[in-house]
Amino acid sequence: MSRIAAAATLIVGLTWSGLATAEPSKQASYFIDGPRNATLLAAIRAGTYSKITFNRHFSVATASCGPGCVSYWFVDRQTGGVVEVPQSGSGGDQTIWDVVTRPESDTITAVYGPADGVPTRCFARRFRLAGKSFVPLDGPSPAICPPS
Repeated sequence: MSRIAAAATLIVGLTWSGLATAEPSKQASYFIDGPRNATLLAAIRAGTYSKITFNRHFSVATASCGPGCVSYWFVDRQTGGVVEVPQSGSGGDQTIWDVVTRPESDTITAVYGPADGVPTRCFARRFRLAGKSFVPLDGPSPAICPPS
């Protein structure tokens, strides 16, 4: 392998802060906003993606919240802290369908859709992580529903 190819391989596995994105170290071990269910923490640990997907040291995780329901979380791979992606806030008729992230960004876009899974009308909302929770950057806007 040439030195250029070796250097490119090394750079691909690093974030701006120098942390490896291929094999983050800490597993989900506690909820940043306080104690919760140990079974949920185990489900989040099992559903954590291996790559850094957000804010240079967080990995997205999913956990089942019932039939046809998935909850989205972020695991801080430096500390093991877990933070929940905000729910829709529009009652029980909307649920998270997707979360769009970038490894180097501190913002996320959550896409919400009908809880019944029928892709009739979805909306998106952007958030920034501020301490122990996400704060909204804007109000809901119409979005294309992801494939179910």
